[in-house]
Amino acid sequence: MNIDFRKLLIVGQSQDKINFIKEFLFQSSAMKFEEICRKKEDIFIELRHYSSYECKIECNSEDTVKIFSFWFPAGIILKADINIGKRWIDSFTVDSCDMVLFLCSYPWKTEELLDNLHMIPEHLYKNISCQPIQYSVIRWVDNQRFGATDIINPEKVISELPIDICKNLEQSFNTQFIVSILEYPIYSSRHDFFKVISTSGKTFTVLTEESKKRFEKWQQMIIDFPSKYFCEHPDYLGLYACNLPFEMWDGFEKIQSPKAFKKVTLFESVNGCRDIMQQFKNKYYQCYNKTIFNVVDEIYKENVKEICFWDLEQDILQLHLEIEKKYYEILKHIKKVPCPNTKREYQTILHKNKYDITFNKKIKEFLQSDMMHIIYEHIIKKQTILKPFI
Repeated sequence: MNIDFRKLLIVGQSQDKINFIKEFLFQSSAMKFEEICRKKEDIFIELRHYSSYECKIECNSEDTVKIFSFWFPAGIILKADINIGKRWIDSFTVDSCDMVLFLCSYPWKTEELLDNLHMIPEHLYKNISCQPIQYSVIRWVDNQRFGATDIINPEKVISELPIDICKNLEQSFNTQFIVSILEYPIYSSRHDFFKVISTSGKTFTVLTEESKKRFEKWQQMIIDFPSKYFCEHPDYLGLYACNLPFEMWDGFEKIQSPKAFKKVTLFESVNGCRDIMQQFKNKYYQCYNKTIFNVVDEIYKENVKEICFWDLEQDILQLHLEIEKKYYEILKHIKKVPCPNTKREYQTILHKNKYDITFNKKIKEFLQSDMMHIIYEHIIKKQTILKPFI
């Protein structure tokens, strides 16, 4: 049984990736592989060890090519996307890899390399609680590119690349720490491959520290949440003004205005219903649920962004369901009162029983208190789950 100890992803120009993989193939297999890459627009490559002294290429589907080579080390999988235009961090293969190799062949394409390196923080952010991932810039030195008559000093060219990268990264906001985790192995042939993957593991230390810092910052955000979002006075909305973007705040304020409530408590909105209060709730939800959930999303995302690595879309969907359930529990136990046949009778009932005033008050309590507590409790659940692992 084969055990894969390392899973590597190579990033770089498509031709560089093709040439890198060809290093581990016999000549006939290398030609076949290059032909496949020319014919197919977008393909995913997996390279593994083959116990027999040969190479084998399998095209199991339109977009997947599996290569088995005697010359490739056992216990390792090398993965690559060829000719695919999307970013490497968006590749479906990257999440299963424990090392990312950034191919950089001479003449160095520094600008493109830097574009790829600038995605590391986002990748770390997505994988903050997953296994550590190492990052290496492979300085690919093909001896054929430094001919005897070449006036370029190979040693100088090779040594200057890390300096250029560090200089550029340090000038970029929030990417300085990448400098401390990158490795720069030199590669000239497949015999250097073990040297390439035998890194010092600096990423582990940096990732662990980064994870702790983010978690500590997140915990402080949780501590501050009640003072920022819990409102003891439903008629006073000023508390939220400094904690929501203007668009969110403006909408949140409008759906609690007299005009918004009047819209759902008009006779025309409840005419013919069997339960006035239930119709109020249905009509209000129908009119304003989008604004409510926009506010929920904004607050929740703001308070989990430091630590979130899970499927945020599904998580927010679950939060919406919890809020919707709580919403329909409002005034659930009030006696059902059908809407009268005439507007005059309806207004008489409202004046006598104050159903509209009761509804307005309960909705404000829900939006400014119940809803905020649900968001807070949802965050606390995440904290409880994650705390043992950080």
